[in-house]
Amino acid sequence: MAGTKLSDKHQEELKKADIRGPGAVLQVSEFGLLRIGSLNSAEADSLSTSAAATVLNPGFTTALESENSLEKWKRLSTGCHILDHALGGGFPARGITELAGESGCGKTQLCLQLCLGVQYSQSQGGFNSGAVYICTEDSFPTNRLQQLFHTYSRRRGVCGSAKNFGDNIFIEHIADAAGMRQCVLGRLPKLMTSQRVGLIVIDSVAGIFRSSYENNEIRNRAEDMRVVAGQLHKIAAEYGVCIICVNQVTASDGPERCIPALGLAWSNLVTTRIQLHLMEPNGIDGAPHRSLQVVFAPDLPEATVPYTVSEAGVFGLS
Repeated sequence: MAGTKLSDKHQEELKKADIRGPGAVLQVSEFGLLRIGSLNSAEADSLSTSAAATVLNPGFTTALESENSLEKWKRLSTGCHILDHALGGGFPARGITELAGESGCGKTQLCLQLCLGVQYSQSQGGFNSGAVYICTEDSFPTNRLQQLFHTYSRRRGVCGSAKNFGDNIFIEHIADAAGMRQCVLGRLPKLMTSQRVGLIVIDSVAGIFRSSYENNEIRNRAEDMRVVAGQLHKIAAEYGVCIICVNQVTASDGPERCIPALGLAWSNLVTTRIQLHLMEPNGIDGAPHRSLQVVFAPDLPEATVPYTVSEAGVFGLS
């Protein structure tokens, strides 16, 4: 890459991680770059700076070029201004966003909410597009989607029918890693060429990568995760879609009670990590308290905001 002084070894490490070109570099956090191989902090910083200079391309641009550039940085609104503020406007339409959290914290609820929101017009925070929902653990929650449409859409003042919105959500159920590879490498790209899709949800990545391997197949699991994530990054870059991978959490002995599953092999493939926390109920109302945390992102500071889950959807608390 122009402007960098990386050795052949470092260049090879970037290729193995499927990080090709300045745009791909900017989708990886500094933590992710340091974890790729033997890059030190100074080399990672130099690489990011050079990539930014290449992408920004100092000098005059036309209005059309400026408009096309902004399209790359669009965000999908959650439908809640409090959550959107913490997320810099919503979920980014680039790279892979991981949505991790404990069972019952509202991960699937939020994803269903986005499946409706992506179909709204751009002036309403959507992409005027459909959604792909890939289930790996449970069947698609059709009844909850119907309920959510009537409550969440009414709250946002959107007209239409649940059937029309449901027709724009493409669902697939996958049971193992081999099926996931076949889907993202074959069926998903084919669908993208024939349908207008603005959101892809995998619920969840842990559902297949935690259960499809024996203890002596960790290397195979890491390779499969790299192939799947690499293809998702390519789809995000080519079509400008928002990609959300739901992840489970595992108990931790460290300061964090729970950490996202699948370890560093998966963390290095993620652009943005959002974690939902389910806190212990207090003595006032006896209800569980929840918070959304921006753990890392290439363009956002760390942030935490409380939220609630109701029939109307997932909404932040001021």
